[in-house]
Amino acid sequence: MRRAAAAAIARYGGSGGHHCRHWAAPTPPTPRRWLASPVPPPPSPFSLAAEMGQPAGAPSSAAVATAAAVAAAGGCASPTPLKTPPTSSPAPPPRARLTDLSGLGPTVFYKAVTVVAVSPSPTSPPTASARTPPRVPSYGVALDGTLVLTPHGRPLATPSLPLTTALAAEYGSQTGRMRPASMPLCRLVTAGLDAAAVFRPRMISSLLDTFADDAAAYRAGHPSELRAAQEAAWAPFLAWAPSVLGGTPLTVGQPGVMLGITQAPAAVEAAAALVAGLNDLELAAMETAAGAAKSLLVGLALWRRAVSLDAAIAAARAEEAWQSGVWGRVVGGHDVDEAEVEVRLAAADMLFRCMAGVRTVAAAEAAGGEGGVTL
Repeated sequence: MRRAAAAAIARYGGSGGHHCRHWAAPTPPTPRRWLASPVPPPPSPFSLAAEMGQPAGAPSSAAVATAAAVAAAGGCASPTPLKTPPTSSPAPPPRARLTDLSGLGPTVFYKAVTVVAVSPSPTSPPTASARTPPRVPSYGVALDGTLVLTPHGRPLATPSLPLTTALAAEYGSQTGRMRPASMPLCRLVTAGLDAAAVFRPRMISSLLDTFADDAAAYRAGHPSELRAAQEAAWAPFLAWAPSVLGGTPLTVGQPGVMLGITQAPAAVEAAAALVAGLNDLELAAMETAAGAAKSLLVGLALWRRAVSLDAAIAAARAEEAWQSGVWGRVVGGHDVDEAEVEVRLAAADMLFRCMAGVRTVAAAEAAGGEGGVTL
């Protein structure tokens, strides 16, 4: 009997009396499945509700799926079953639009570019006198018969037919995707229509600050070859300056002086009067020219057509051209800067030339005459 009992205990794992348990082989514990394959804790219902656009008290589908996974893995399940989200729950918000860094605009969607006549517009800023500024016909750009508007909703129109024709040519030259960098006149006119109408006092103040540190007043201390190149480039502007600054010459500092050159009060007053008399389009072009050349004198000379465009570009790049001639040009550096200066000055020069005819017509109308130049 004892042999039969011992064989049974050894075979079935020892389920006999207490005097037999001490020598029975212990059975190893069964590992819990949630320890072998852990499941992350369920997310907060508040974050899920914010993500799904539901109230904070309603569980989302992600919470239901996570709870089911926890229960299947041997974790603690909720004593009450979770409700599934309603089928009418709103869709998650769309992702933010990716920023396009290519520098290209929208795809060209139009077939025909035309110049159309729009309502008349003033050609000069309002003055303290009671007489309103003269008004002349304006011309706008239309794409497939629809007038182009600026970002502020104003018609892209100017009082100069040649200028508007040049704007239309910039639109007509676009293929594939639009390239704003190849439309300098459109950017210039848009700035005149939108920005100058709102920030006119600030733009005038900025131009006078440029005149206080005009590049035409500074000369390099060394080498002497660089100083000679600067003097040659700025000579036509310095010779013309007294005629536009009320007979006061531009003050030029000693070689090597980089700051603190003060212009005569009479010259500052004359420059302020000239800038205040510009219309919005001319003011935007003046800011572009003065910013490209770092000189208000260059912008005034282009506006009065006292110098050529080539002379303005040479003065604006006098130091850089000399440095690159001695040390060499950096591809992607000097050539890009040169192209930017040329484009900005050329756009301003074209606008000045086109608006000169408009001023002639406006002056004739103000004098009561019927003549004038054809736009």
